[in-house]
Amino acid sequence: MPLKCNLKIKNRIATLAMIMVLCLMAYSITERQFRNILREMNISIRIQIDKATQRPMAKWVYILFSRVRQIDEITDSHIVSQILNTNDELCEIARLPDTNIKK
Repeated sequence: MPLKCNLKIKNRIATLAMIMVLCLMAYSITERQFRNILREMNISIRIQIDKATQRPMAKWVYILFSRVRQIDEITDSHIVSQILNTNDELCEIARLPDTNIKK
């Protein structure tokens, strides 16, 4: 079901435009930081066409992780977590350090 927005007032149009700009800025920053980490550590990841690259689009990284699921089971009064649908490549990407935090 599509989201209905009342955009008849100019302030609402400007607000929506600002939100879109902020979302694109966050997306761009995420992509740039991820690419910098890959370049610094000399790591490549596989993209859609089975080609290795150090400059993947953030969208592709999100798609790779979209299939990963966490299942929490309650057994004998404690919670057991399981991570499903992972592979070595996803585990390697998840272990990449955020070098900007260390600086």
